[in-house]
Amino acid sequence: MKTSTGTLCAIVAGAVLAWAEPQEKGAPEIPGRDAAEKELTTRQLKAEMEKMTDKQAGSLTYLWTQIRTQAEPRLTTASLSSDRPGLARAIVGQGNVVAYDALPLPERIIGVDNLLPISFLQQALRTQKAVGRVTLRKAYQGGAVGMGIGTGFLVSDTLLITNNHVIPDETAAASMELQFNFQESASGGVGPTDTYPITDLIVTDKALDYTLVRLKPMARMLDGAERVATFAPGVFWGSIPLNDGVLCANGMIVNIIQHPLGGFKRVAIQDNRVELEGVKENFIRYTTDTEPGSSGSPVFNNQWELVALHHSVGERNRDGTWKNNEGVRIDVIVRSLREKLKARQDGEALVKELGL
Repeated sequence: MKTSTGTLCAIVAGAVLAWAEPQEKGAPEIPGRDAAEKELTTRQLKAEMEKMTDKQAGSLTYLWTQIRTQAEPRLTTASLSSDRPGLARAIVGQGNVVAYDALPLPERIIGVDNLLPISFLQQALRTQKAVGRVTLRKAYQGGAVGMGIGTGFLVSDTLLITNNHVIPDETAAASMELQFNFQESASGGVGPTDTYPITDLIVTDKALDYTLVRLKPMARMLDGAERVATFAPGVFWGSIPLNDGVLCANGMIVNIIQHPLGGFKRVAIQDNRVELEGVKENFIRYTTDTEPGSSGSPVFNNQWELVALHHSVGERNRDGTWKNNEGVRIDVIVRSLREKLKARQDGEALVKELGL
């Protein structure tokens, strides 16, 4: 049985109040401890942690990080990760958990907690592989062959999503292809790219500014060119799952992997928050940087879960400067896809392929 949302909230609430296991002798007293013991026992907490999905564990880590920046600072300085046993030990008061006042050195979180696990970078490197550059494979509306005009990302082995204003119709789709691994290496060079033509436009929506297309699997030489086999792009580059259950919250950090100006792949992971009133009915607005060519980029939270499809600038300040950028909420796109795919003969198969 999976952990319910209510139980997840109870775990967070219990952790905020105090640890659920006895403190070591001489440890600083934590206010509200007795109440916490009545609410949530150590055995219950550990049992629920074992039943958590990876997504729930990630969500709990995010919520706890937010709590640390707003709740009583005496609660803990635990470093949390996506490792569920480690997370459980931290919450129940085991391992490297100390009260702020017990620290031997005057080290403190300044303002918002900016500490991240190294796995943040490892996961970013895995995720970025599925993001590609939309390029022209033949002249289109005055653009030259090879020109980068946008960004897109794989959501299955062969299905890719980008903006409607990047690929608005079948004519545009037939003129474009997706190029993966167009990026600078650590040594300053450019690695070998991998290109796949678009074969079909599956569905598009002008109002929500998204287009779903299928890429053609390509032949690859094996065993020193002795054999040739056909592979889908996702076999090499992976894919980014669509999920309508990921939280969009005002003030949350959002990161964007993109091809600004149609050039090398870039990532925006600094000074990048959803504005305090930035979550709208269909869109979110954020301070994350983008440029022309970034249209169709995936927008992630700090757990590298997809939360939006970037599509444009947002609002201006009174002085005329740009205030924010805007993305289409991925939960809204998922609901739209479910409805639109019902009208297709192969709709059921596509819904299954997308994991919807």
